[in-house]
Amino acid sequence: MALFLRHVDISVTDMTRSQPRGFIALMSAIIISAVLLILATGGSLGGFYTRMNSLNAEYKEKTYSLAQACVAHTLLALSQDSSYAGNATTTLSATEICYTGAVTTSGTSPNNVYTFRTRSYLMNTYTNLVVVAKVQDLSVQTQTEIPSF
Repeated sequence: MALFLRHVDISVTDMTRSQPRGFIALMSAIIISAVLLILATGGSLGGFYTRMNSLNAEYKEKTYSLAQACVAHTLLALSQDSSYAGNATTTLSATEICYTGAVTTSGTSPNNVYTFRTRSYLMNTYTNLVVVAKVQDLSVQTQTEIPSF
């Protein structure tokens, strides 16, 4: 009975060829994971910023309505007392505040007009308005939003 031994020739080049394939697969998995992590983080931050923008838009709408209510309050005060000077603060809650500046009268009769400014505040959002109203019937002629009070 003869034993046949088979000679297995393992060279150094065969061993080095098998190592890069595993290394490439590992690096590919790491890079793909990093890209997916960046995309997921970017998407979640995008949703967060979109939510904040829509919340700011809602606050702006509320402050505009609050400023218009302040205009109506000032016109009511002028209807009750034509010498109303303004410079009044109206606080609806701890976060909802409206301020009316000085009321001035200008023009010549019968076209006299009242001019005053209002500023409303809610959660770091402001609306500043300049209002011009007729003295005769207190109708608002112009109402313009301005950047600062």
